[in-house]
Amino acid sequence: MDCTQSGHSESSASTELCLITPTPARVFEDVLSLLWVTGEASGPPAAPNCKLPPAATPQPQSAANKQHVEDPVAILQAAHSAAAQGRTEEQITAEKAWYNTEKVWLVHKDGFSLATLLKTEAGSLPEGKVKIRLESDGSLLDVDEDDVEKLDRVEDLASLQYLNESSVMHSLRQRYGSNLVHTHAGPNMVVINPISSPSMYSEKVMQMFKGCRREDTAPHIYGTAQAAYRHLLTTRQDQSIVLLGKSGSGKTTNCQHIIQYLLTIAGSTNKTFSAEKWQAVYTALEAFGNVSTCLNGNASRFSHVVSLDFDQAGLVTSASIQTMLLEKMRVTRRPEGETTFNVFYYLIAGADSSLRTELHLNHFAENDAFKITPQTKTEEKQRASQQFSKLQAAMKVLGISGDEQKAFWLVLAAIYHLGAAGATKAGRKQFARHEWAQKAAYLLGGTLEELSSSIFKHQAKGTLPRSGSVRRAVEEIGTADAGSKATAMECLEAFASGLYSEIFTVLISLLNRALKSGQNSLCSLLIVDTPGFQNPRLVKREYCATFEDLCHNYTQERLHALFHQRTFVHELERYKEENIELALDDTEPSTSLSVSVVDQASSQTLVRSVRTDEARGLLWLMEEEGLQPGGSEETLLRRLFSYYGPAEGQTKGQTFLLKSEKANHFLLGHSYGTDWVEYNVSGWLNYAKQIPASSNATSVLLDSQKKIISSLFMSRAGGTNVLSGSIAGLEGISQLSLRRATSMRKTFSTGMSAVKKKSLCIQIKLQVDALLDMLRRSRIHFVHCMLPKAEALKALGGSLFKGGECEVQGEPGEMQVDVALLRAQLRGSKLLDALRIYRQGYPDHMVFSEFRRRFDVLAPHLTKKYGRNYIVKDEKRAVEELLESLDLEKSSYHMGLSRLFFRAGTLGKAGGTER
Repeated sequence: MDCTQSGHSESSASTELCLITPTPARVFEDVLSLLWVTGEASGPPAAPNCKLPPAATPQPQSAANKQHVEDPVAILQAAHSAAAQGRTEEQITAEKAWYNTEKVWLVHKDGFSLATLLKTEAGSLPEGKVKIRLESDGSLLDVDEDDVEKLDRVEDLASLQYLNESSVMHSLRQRYGSNLVHTHAGPNMVVINPISSPSMYSEKVMQMFKGCRREDTAPHIYGTAQAAYRHLLTTRQDQSIVLLGKSGSGKTTNCQHIIQYLLTIAGSTNKTFSAEKWQAVYTALEAFGNVSTCLNGNASRFSHVVSLDFDQAGLVTSASIQTMLLEKMRVTRRPEGETTFNVFYYLIAGADSSLRTELHLNHFAENDAFKITPQTKTEEKQRASQQFSKLQAAMKVLGISGDEQKAFWLVLAAIYHLGAAGATKAGRKQFARHEWAQKAAYLLGGTLEELSSSIFKHQAKGTLPRSGSVRRAVEEIGTADAGSKATAMECLEAFASGLYSEIFTVLISLLNRALKSGQNSLCSLLIVDTPGFQNPRLVKREYCATFEDLCHNYTQERLHALFHQRTFVHELERYKEENIELALDDTEPSTSLSVSVVDQASSQTLVRSVRTDEARGLLWLMEEEGLQPGGSEETLLRRLFSYYGPAEGQTKGQTFLLKSEKANHFLLGHSYGTDWVEYNVSGWLNYAKQIPASSNATSVLLDSQKKIISSLFMSRAGGTNVLSGSIAGLEGISQLSLRRATSMRKTFSTGMSAVKKKSLCIQIKLQVDALLDMLRRSRIHFVHCMLPKAEALKALGGSLFKGGECEVQGEPGEMQVDVALLRAQLRGSKLLDALRIYRQGYPDHMVFSEFRRRFDVLAPHLTKKYGRNYIVKDEKRAVEELLESLDLEKSSYHMGLSRLFFRAGTLGKAGGTER
């Protein structure tokens, strides 16, 4: 229900306001926290320096209560019990007393404003609306009145009496302020990042959820993991957990919590995938795949899928990791104020004197083209050094030998020296500082001449006949031409990023070698983690989003579209198939328009270099313009706006694509237009060009005279499905598991030969297509991770070497939220629409035979009449007879053609009776 300004208002403020009645038995200060505003505008005038009252923020606990509060199990159990309790006589009396007051506080994002609650004639306002007068200027406003009695910290948003944005926001804020960061939203989970590391994640808390149904416990990420595991065991169907949200919202942290829970509760055979191994895996991934950005002090720069395989007994038999969309160009180009991958700082600070001498890292260049500079602060050096020791120990746990580790350090050091060598800006293409290039050539096991030829020549270098390749050279027409037009610096950047892409791919291969098993498995559980939505303007950065940011945002958009498809489209189609008619509220369409702006394909895909009038997305336009002799970013944007640009007079809210005042810039409205990101397309066409130096990096590694380098990359070259820079880790899957889960994983390798012939732009779409195809074959559980406030991320900027997102420390007492930011995320997630269709429809369903098999134990007279495993000709009639024996309200279920549909919660109650 939207809050609208009254037509009698004398105020010019355009904001959405809501008045929320208090939870009974609260003191006056508590009432202040229960009046809510959700507008993006500055809101009505507030008193200067109007601060949040003490009662609205978590209070420091007394020494007497400290021990009790620090017990996470006690907190969860108390919250869960309180949610089920009814009102006392005292609460009802307090509620009546409050209704007699006229003065109220109106809370908005700028503070509080004193207002008077006005009495109106019955029927003069829509149901649920009240009229107030602001004391500051006399403005009259109509606002929502939300009855939140005993629902202040409701565990499931679907149980709110008034399901609107204001009541949902209020509940989330109240729970978050009480350190209850998890909330059910129907079948989905909402997690607001606590920023600090609370004690709610431990083995003691895990045991609280083991074997329990969702309705028996408080909301928690462990509960989501338990629900997925329970479904896997009962249905023998593959499951997946998809984490959605902005960068810094805690997706990677929650991914780790899910894995830790499953390993602890389910256990594994022969300790194939122990908790120690999992910690080692993430230590390695964090080192090679994480950076510090303006949005997140320890942000992952790749997407990955963790797959856990389970046997008949529910034990983990093996695991694998598949990665995609590695931001490899960050090695050579990074935004101002951000860092390159953590491992470079770890190596530079942590290498002992012997290794440092061998890698020629005793002296550093004054000017580094890649901006890989050593840490200067003593504290940061110490942390980086400690992380390098931790990384070496983790690699040892994963069975990565000393020689294999040495090969990584050699290539990483070579990349640093290539940056120090630089390249000429004009004239002949060559190194700017040959002495540094000589060091790089030595570390890679070749000569300076060979290295220079691999980087600056225009032809792809062939490999020795005996050697396979982790990535075969891209067979694109125009590759040599692209190399000839590239500058010396572009060639150097392509080669260095190619080197890093190869070592990342090999790392994933080695991780999967440590996790694989030859044991048979029955089904799999996938966990999907991506970098999330990126928007530098969220933390007031002046620079605009990059092409890599677009890729991450596009991936999130596709996952949100999958959420929309599963939540709305599939449900409505199922109702139609089963002849179930429902009067459902209108829901908005999916994010298909903003997705089409990026990836709309042409029907003439075989003629990729031909410009036509047919609408195509940005990725395809980049491909075409990159191959055109006169292609440019200006032409790229002009064509994009001719297809998707706003009509005359259109503004935000009517279109998802807008022009910027800056040249070569555009704005794209992500998350249904709630998150506008400004992109700078300068240099983007380079991503569509196939510079030979990039693929030559593979040949240099395979042909290295250093045996530890060539043997490492050659040993991993047998994985024909590996595509460096895109999807890594496929070859690490056990063959038995691969044969069992062909339908789950073959989508990643299907058409790989076609992907290899596409530029990076087209690979992006194909990879995300493969990811979604794999997820559609499973039962999906969605977790919506939300960012409480952007200011919290700024404070994390110095946390690069504190050991990961899980260990980032914040102020535990500052559990407050940015109203506008949280509301924008709520709107962009479409959770409200999902909750409405969940409450109005029949979200749980079961085929007739399955329902009879599970619940006929509750009708012993039928079992006695027909036998325990009786066979009937008319399943529907048998189910009707069974339903007559059960104590279920007729409004709580609906008979379809082949399935029995239930209202939310009905099946859970029946299951409790069954138990």
